[in-house]
Amino acid sequence: MKTNRPLIFLVTFFCSWLCVVTAAWPAETKSAAPSKQIAAPPAAGPAKVTQAMKDIPPQVVIINPVDGDTWYGGETRDIQWNTIAIPESFKIKIRFVLPGKGEYFIADNLPRSGKFSWQINGLTFQSKQVATGYGGTKTVLSDTAGKLKLIAYDGGKTYEKEVPLSLVIPRLKITSPKNGDTWYVGKTYPVTWQSTGPAPWPMQINIEAGGGFSAMFLSSTNTANTGAANITVPTSPILDSTTNFRLVVLSTLASFPGTYYNDEVSIKVMK
Repeated sequence: MKTNRPLIFLVTFFCSWLCVVTAAWPAETKSAAPSKQIAAPPAAGPAKVTQAMKDIPPQVVIINPVDGDTWYGGETRDIQWNTIAIPESFKIKIRFVLPGKGEYFIADNLPRSGKFSWQINGLTFQSKQVATGYGGTKTVLSDTAGKLKLIAYDGGKTYEKEVPLSLVIPRLKITSPKNGDTWYVGKTYPVTWQSTGPAPWPMQINIEAGGGFSAMFLSSTNTANTGAANITVPTSPILDSTTNFRLVVLSTLASFPGTYYNDEVSIKVMK
């Protein structure tokens, strides 16, 4: 009988292919199975939460001011704080630390959480003695970079927190007229000034000559602190003796910080 070789070859090839596919099928099915999800860790029990709270160290938290704030003399600002893990029996005292001069008392016997309104006076500023033109001395204050300190205390136990705080004295700078300007009798001139810090006090603008008890006033004008005013130069017998004057812009507040809120320029006044 004659053998059909092509048919035998096809049958053999088909059987071999079927064996290969059948062997590979379980591996493909296994690899296509969905991945196993990772379970979330169990929530911490009450005992663990309680222990974590016990591990928090007692501390004072200053809410206001924040690190690096600038506050101005004469302002009333709110100091605000809270405490963490400090018993209710503790009280708070507040101090301002003056560089090289110790601590200035602000408040005492306050609750462990709260707010205190502080009016910033001249005692919290750096000071020095300077000579006057009359042979004496006077105290001059300057801007101060210090620290606000809050202390929680109960008996002999304390917890402290400090925050850097700059205290600045409000000031003004005359922008018009300029030193050496000439004004004429009967004419009106603008006077302008710029402020550093809040200064809501009434102002006074003087044209004066001389100084101290011998000062002579050509004019004196009261005005609001708007940063600008118009001044009309009056005639006066004083002009027969001098043409050299000072234009002075100053606060009418006679206490701190109004006594620092002033500036002057030299002008000539001509008929």
